[in-house]
Amino acid sequence: MDMKKFIRICSLLGNRPRLRILSEVAEGERFTSDITRKTGLSQPLAAIYLKQLEEAGLVKSRLVPDEKNRVFRRLYTYSGEEFTFSRQLIRKMKG
Repeated sequence: MDMKKFIRICSLLGNRPRLRILSEVAEGERFTSDITRKTGLSQPLAAIYLKQLEEAGLVKSRLVPDEKNRVFRRLYTYSGEEFTFSRQLIRKMKG
């Protein structure tokens, strides 16, 4: 993982609501409505945070047809991205 991506991920996870969303998605696939119900976040805010997490590569999404309502719903999953602090990474952060 490059330093820019690592810093972006740390910045995203420094926000408690985004961390709660990631925790929910890491437990299993979730629709935005599932996440808003479990976290208490509004749908627009959850959508923004999910997009940020997806752009950082922490979650993935796909459209799933909802036959009942004849629409597509976005289903989020954890990307499996893992990172650890290592001496090498800390040295890079130091400059």
